[in-house]
Amino acid sequence: MRGCPNRCRFCQARQQYYPCRMRSPEKILAAAKEAFCRTGYEEMALTGLSVSDYPHIAEVLDSLMGALKEKCVSISLPSIKPKKGVGDLSALIASFKKTGLTFAPEAATEKMRSRLGKDFNMEEFNRAIEEAFASGYLHVKLYFMIGLPFEEAADLDGIIELAQAVSALGKKARRRPAQVNVAVNALIPKPHTPFQWFGMPGPDEIGAKQDHLRQLAARHKWLKINFHDRHMSFLEAVFSRGDRRLSKVIVKAYDAGARFDAWQEHFKFRAWQDAFTSCGIDPLVYLKEKPLSCTLPWDFLQVGQDKDALAAEFNKIIDIK
Repeated sequence: MRGCPNRCRFCQARQQYYPCRMRSPEKILAAAKEAFCRTGYEEMALTGLSVSDYPHIAEVLDSLMGALKEKCVSISLPSIKPKKGVGDLSALIASFKKTGLTFAPEAATEKMRSRLGKDFNMEEFNRAIEEAFASGYLHVKLYFMIGLPFEEAADLDGIIELAQAVSALGKKARRRPAQVNVAVNALIPKPHTPFQWFGMPGPDEIGAKQDHLRQLAARHKWLKINFHDRHMSFLEAVFSRGDRRLSKVIVKAYDAGARFDAWQEHFKFRAWQDAFTSCGIDPLVYLKEKPLSCTLPWDFLQVGQDKDALAAEFNKIIDIK
């Protein structure tokens, strides 16, 4: 599946890969079998922006398991959208490999999810979680974002409260709280999305939010929380929202030894800080809120989305109370 049928306002990929296009089950099965024959890998992943929205997902999984089970090849999925029928997927996958299931609420409160445009039904989510644990799943992973516009303390506290509630649902099926892994990333207000005009908190503010969540999670032994590196998120935001002046920063950082920065052990944030200083550029400028009337550095790029339509969505976010 290329693209996504959902309308999450923060998602750049949805904007760029619109409209949603889907392969037939026959083509997916043929590609999967050929991939196995050419590689011999022991795990196969079905990937996409919203895999559980593929209308033939159960059929594809059932066929793949029938074809690959005897070869000891496991099947994995990315985050699943809670909706009617997800429990059937959970039981189907758990019949072969009982590991974990991933969901992406993105935000813990309904108001914040409304601002994000995230279609996430809590009643269906709770039912899917219960069915997943009952069918053999051992743990659940939840994805959240912080640093959202209009974020309040209750939105941060709600992340731990929601994770704790999921853990408690596991106790109903397994007589003990379930392990819940919580992954937290900072929201990057990306170009070509309605969030492109919003600002982003700097590394210090994001760090304070992370520390708050870390302290709350430490009180619950069944919760495990991890964060994307705040300095790496900071650089991602700067270069996502930046202009041509940043090209010389990249050269300076490279000359200073910045290599393979996607690997944490090779990430040298000091090299980037020195590069910004040497070039006389304040990177925090790129994180500031932008007026709707301004010309954006990426306006000359056409990805198929009208800027006025994005502005209308931006105003809807503002209007949510």
